[in-house]
Amino acid sequence: MTIAAVKGKLHEYIENIDEKKLQTLYALVENDMEDRSKLYDETALASFRSASESYRTGKIQGIPMEEAIDLLKHKIAGK
Repeated sequence: MTIAAVKGKLHEYIENIDEKKLQTLYALVENDMEDRSKLYDETALASFRSASESYRTGKIQGIPMEEAIDLLKHKIAGK
């Protein structure tokens, strides 16, 4: 199932869900978001935001994940 299809199904489900299930779903999502926010401190988050903005504005370029993995493997093998 595509992401678009999943989103569509979730929207449909949420529109027709009973109140108790909706509150439970919301609590699960909210708890997950709170857990994620504790993974990084403000310094790390600021660094991520800065790098993301630099990428979006074209100040820096990314490389495909496969290429990054290959570079890391070669670097590790060279040690």
